Amino acid sequence: MPEDYHLYSAYASKGIVEIEGTTMKYTAPETAAADIIYFSYYQDAVLKGFSRFYVNRDTKGDVNGDGDVDIADAVCIVNYVVGKPNTTFIEAAAEANGDGDIDIADAVHIVNYVVGKISALAPRSEMNMADPE
Repeated sequence: MPEDYHLYSAYASKGIVEIEGTTMKYTAPETAAADIIYFSYYQDAVLKGFSRFYVNRDTKGDVNGDGDVDIADAVCIVNYVVGKPNTTFIEAAAEANGDGDIDIADAVHIVNYVVGKISALAPRSEMNMADPE
């Protein structure tokens, strides 16, 4: 946010948000949960915009964090793999096929999910992570 902008209001669905100058302080609920923080910002007395961002999100496949698993998420993975990552890239969500790597296979897996060829993305418990030994 530009230096001459200031926050006016902010609230969260589950946690508590406090505004301290140009900074937001977020206090998470006692039980870990995905949350959304909504806020507005001004320049002088002119509203410049509203925005939101997600907290504690680890939704498999929602690579860009917009709340939906769609083709845009597969594109984010392709951009990441070729070295041109988007500004929002959630690594934990990008590993969609459960093989432990972020690669083109994850993008294909998301596409297959979006078009209905598969009914679910790999849950964390099914990920084949390398043995730490």
